[in-house]
Amino acid sequence: MNKITSFLLLVFLSASCTSSNSNSDGDDDEDKIPLVAPVEVAPIKIGSQWGYIDKTGKIIINPRFDRAGSFHEGLAMIVLGRKWGYIDKSGKIVIKPQFEEAWDFQEGLAKY
Repeated sequence: MNKITSFLLLVFLSASCTSSNSNSDGDDDEDKIPLVAPVEVAPIKIGSQWGYIDKTGKIIINPRFDRAGSFHEGLAMIVLGRKWGYIDKSGKIVIKPQFEEAWDFQEGLAKY
């Protein structure tokens, strides 16, 4: 459990980091650029199965996948058996595991 806590701390601290450059007019708010997108849901492995937790550490999708990826554009890659598919943030399988390989969604599409 200590590894999980350390992982969560690292994920959420890195998500809150920002970078800023000062300019001559002193308006620093416009110069702050987030280094990473905020993480609201993260994959977590418990035993041999993967599920998802929210930023408080609460399990929101019970571990039932052989592998699990991060959410991109509302979908995450998962593996059941040896096939890849996609779930939404409620854990519902929205694209049946049927692919030998899969990639994250970008601009509404996933490479296959």
